[in-house]
Amino acid sequence: GFGLAGFLPQHSASPAGPTVSWLLLAVLFGIAEVCVLHVQMRGGARTVSLSEAPLVLGLFFTPPPDLVLARLIGPLIVFAIIRRQSVLKLGVYMAVLLVEVGLAVEIFRLICNGSSVSSPRAWLAA
Repeated sequence: GFGLAGFLPQHSASPAGPTVSWLLLAVLFGIAEVCVLHVQMRGGARTVSLSEAPLVLGLFFTPPPDLVLARLIGPLIVFAIIRRQSVLKLGVYMAVLLVEVGLAVEIFRLICNGSSVSSPRAWLAA
């Protein structure tokens, strides 16, 4: 699972700038999973998580291995302890989150291509 972190860059997009700790991000990811929106669409309800906000924050200001850790730990606590999901469902969800955050980091890195975090290119990447 965490083997992916070895292939990720070790520095945030803003290595000389401010950083956000993985623990704070984990808390924000957990809150995003607890405070979901239920949207009525075409006679059915859809659940929307606001986890993109801490993800974007992490892409800019957290080293990728720490972002991966935070993205997994925050929701893991919510789904295992608060929602008491089965081990199988929890495992599948963690795998999906791992792929999601890994792809987000790589796409962000490829689009930024060394640009400053305040550049329009970085905004587009986010």
